[in-house]
Amino acid sequence: WNRFAEGLDFLLGNPNSNLRNEELYIPLLQSLIDSPFASAEEKEKAVHDLPLFKLNRVGQKAADFPFRLMNGRTSSLYAIESGYTILFFSNPGCPACREIMETLALLPDFDQLIEDKTLAVANIYPDEDLAAWREYASIYPKNWYNGYDEYQTIYNTPLYHIRAIPSVYLLDSEKKVILKDAPTELLVSVLSQLLGGE
Repeated sequence: WNRFAEGLDFLLGNPNSNLRNEELYIPLLQSLIDSPFASAEEKEKAVHDLPLFKLNRVGQKAADFPFRLMNGRTSSLYAIESGYTILFFSNPGCPACREIMETLALLPDFDQLIEDKTLAVANIYPDEDLAAWREYASIYPKNWYNGYDEYQTIYNTPLYHIRAIPSVYLLDSEKKVILKDAPTELLVSVLSQLLGGE
């Protein structure tokens, strides 16, 4: 049982696993809490983690939050009007973040989809080093919502369980979660299916 639980924890719960899946990881946490085989430390950690993993589940509306744009204006997730929204938590200088930006740019008609409001990208910096963010922000696409969490609402509330950067969500027009913390390959595959059918 321990070997099985450890294997699932690594595959489903590790933020760097390409098989990570929080919807499948939640039952594992509940099993750890209920199991007579789990140690007291494992149970305590699972009790702490379970509510965090239940934030912004697939099918639920993503939590709204304000952010400040590069031009100084304030916006929010729910203020974005689009058929689909990619919610992209990123850090300046993050190589994996840059790879995601480059991958998205290669999607067919990507800029046109943004112009038509079929798709939007909210690229949010959730941390505190604004000097680093401002220095790096010039590389971000101008047709994205590039902003930062001015009041650290995301971490302090907490509204989102961001375990590693980058973290990417796909939302529908009502801001319901389609994908949560999705690997890039899965995001591109699902987007291609959704947009290809329109």
